[in-house]
Amino acid sequence: MMMRMMTMMRVFNIVNVVAALMVVAVLLSIQRVEATNYTVGEAAGWRIPPNGAASTYSDWASNISFQIGDVFVFDFVTGSHDVAVVTQQDYDACSTAAPVDLYSTGPTAYSLDVLGNYYFICTKGSGASHCLSGQKLAITVPSSPISPFPSTSPPTRASATPPPPPKDNEGSPSLAANLSMIIFISMTMSFLGLLS
Repeated sequence: MMMRMMTMMRVFNIVNVVAALMVVAVLLSIQRVEATNYTVGEAAGWRIPPNGAASTYSDWASNISFQIGDVFVFDFVTGSHDVAVVTQQDYDACSTAAPVDLYSTGPTAYSLDVLGNYYFICTKGSGASHCLSGQKLAITVPSSPISPFPSTSPPTRASATPPPPPKDNEGSPSLAANLSMIIFISMTMSFLGLLS
């Protein structure tokens, strides 16, 4: 009876250790990614760049690694500016003829919900003069920090196919690796528990 009780206690301890290891492995495999709200143009907001500084918005975006779930807040006066989501060709030409989306009420929040390139312009002004004066922004939400997802047009919100899953970050163990480690440790502990 005493031997049976000791065996049960040993099994109970092994189960507790394995459960704890599984919890640790799952926690290690979860990549915590929080969305960030960015005010485009920061304190200046979404407006024609001062002093003809056409690179104002691209300079602002160049030091930021955008991720799925990030939100752009375009802070502008309704009626004076707007935000059009456009293709790369329309972005390059400052064409306002066929925006993918158009937001006329400020401030406007726009969620980066798929991987790819995003192109934003202001359609206001005679002949799209706001865009031609530098009120435009192009950014990329990459599939990984190293290789951006190639695209020449902005992602659409009504996409029938979901975006591909992001690749594992370097240094982060994959779920498969964690599960393999759990199985190995469980089997080793079970084997050792039976021998002692």
